[in-house]
Amino acid sequence: MDACTLTLYQRNIFRVTGLPVDSTVKDVAKHAQKLQMLAEMTRTQKAQESAFALAKPPNSEQIRDALTRMKEPELRLIDEFFWYWPEKFGASKEDEAVQFALSGDGDRAINVWIKREDEGSVVAMHNLAIIYHMYGVEWTNYQVTADLEPGRSEKIQEYWNYSLSRWEKLAESDELWDILKQRVRSLDDEALTLGFVRRMRKILPQALDRINAEAALKFGELGWMDWARLHVDYMHQTHQGEDDVESTCELVLSPTRKRVEQQLSAAREEAERKPEAGAKLATEIMGRCKPLMGIYDVFYDKDAHQRNELFDEVAETVNRLQVVYHKKTDDHEMCILLLKQALSFATQPQLRNQIARNISTLEGNRIIPLYKILKSIGDSAVLAAGKFIQIKTKILPLLPGLATEVGINSDVYTNFSDSVAIVLRSISIDAHNKSKDFETSDAAIKLAMRLAFDGELKKRIEEDIRALEDSKKDALCHFCGLRPGEDACVSELAMYGDVSRSYNKVHYRTLSISVPRCRTCKEKQGSASSLGCGLWVASAIIGALIGAAMTKDGGFVGGFVGLLVGFAIFAISKHQGDSAGPNGGPGNYPAVKKMLAQGWKIGNSPGKYG
Repeated sequence: MDACTLTLYQRNIFRVTGLPVDSTVKDVAKHAQKLQMLAEMTRTQKAQESAFALAKPPNSEQIRDALTRMKEPELRLIDEFFWYWPEKFGASKEDEAVQFALSGDGDRAINVWIKREDEGSVVAMHNLAIIYHMYGVEWTNYQVTADLEPGRSEKIQEYWNYSLSRWEKLAESDELWDILKQRVRSLDDEALTLGFVRRMRKILPQALDRINAEAALKFGELGWMDWARLHVDYMHQTHQGEDDVESTCELVLSPTRKRVEQQLSAAREEAERKPEAGAKLATEIMGRCKPLMGIYDVFYDKDAHQRNELFDEVAETVNRLQVVYHKKTDDHEMCILLLKQALSFATQPQLRNQIARNISTLEGNRIIPLYKILKSIGDSAVLAAGKFIQIKTKILPLLPGLATEVGINSDVYTNFSDSVAIVLRSISIDAHNKSKDFETSDAAIKLAMRLAFDGELKKRIEEDIRALEDSKKDALCHFCGLRPGEDACVSELAMYGDVSRSYNKVHYRTLSISVPRCRTCKEKQGSASSLGCGLWVASAIIGALIGAAMTKDGGFVGGFVGLLVGFAIFAISKHQGDSAGPNGGPGNYPAVKKMLAQGWKIGNSPGKYG
């Protein structure tokens, strides 16, 4: 597990030295000494001639590390395992493919191994797995530092597919592990046991997963999530049941997790010393941890405890930082912003509820000044029309910003909007009842309806709207139907009903119905009545003059006839004046028509015999 990292092939003893795996310790030491002398010389070194050598000649540190590993039997065996073998250990000089590789002809070596693999050689399969795996690892290391040429991405995936498909077979191949056991016996080193080979075989699938996990982490840190997922998919698709992907992910992500935990702890300590820095610390933490969420989402399911525990700790820390910051600065807006960002990290329901309550509390505190403005408008002594203007100028402009900040469906916004609607309803009622200002009353109640969220409040407002419509109809001048009626211009219409007669006595009831009338219609009707009276008097005078001219006593008769004609003219003129307009005379007023339908009649009394 320690060896299987992205540096697996960069540290390999036999790749560094360019020697075959069955070289003796003495051969390796002698050759390493020669390489070290070359590395320490000032002149430029020549690259090794072997086919799969390092891109750059090994430096002194790499050589010393190779010598150290060679002295550790288990490390030497691991490096032998992860490099190409001869068909028979101890016979590298006679192995055609090995000699091709040592001379720098890697393609011919690979062709030989492909042929031998087809013939059933497990050693050839092992060597191809190693070479393709090395290519995949090396190109991945290059990929995270430089741009790839076109078509190279597909080739890299081929290397991984070629190697991992072989590793799956090799991990279960008894023949391969028997060869390795025989190699241990031939080395005859007390520090190297067959038990170590058994442990190698058991851990190999997970060790190979670790390399892909490291690659996934590298790509995830760069934001290349497609490549990161590809390597995690390799982990899940290979050696199923033989590896432990979850523990491998924990192993690879452990340094990242510890780093985040240390940063969280340091931020909490810093905030205790400098509360005013809480917002800055929280912002920095979330900025560093946000990309990690994408990485963890590649490695784990959304509900995995390894993922959620870490990011819940991030959210809890941000929540704590905003508490100390708010106590110091009383900065509602920044705290609300931080807490809303923290919610994207939190997964535990209890923690999410706690953060949500803190947001609601802060938003409620911030909205208190708005409630004070609203209350001052509602309590002011100005007329309803003036209050309505204040609502439009002082409250309405604030609502869009509030909706954006707290959310239009949040309790903070809906409660305040309902409060504004309640004040508008009160303004509408006052405008109607106290000043007969139907325009203000109508505008205020309709605005209240648009702002109301509460269901019961909406029902009351709907009832108010219907009542106002009915009241507006009743309050309009009956005669023209256009202008509001005025109290000083009401037309009183006398009616009688429930008439009964007995012993020359008449019993009845009377009532007076107020028909709303505007000043214009009153003046028109008054003009018609005056004209009728004038014509009445003129008719009587003209009749008397005509009668007197005709006979000696005809003046009286003519005057009487003229009086009758004049009265008829007056009645017609008055009726026409009263009936002018779309709704006709007072007899068409709804309240009057209702009484007429019940048998009542227009007039002061039924008369003695009527």
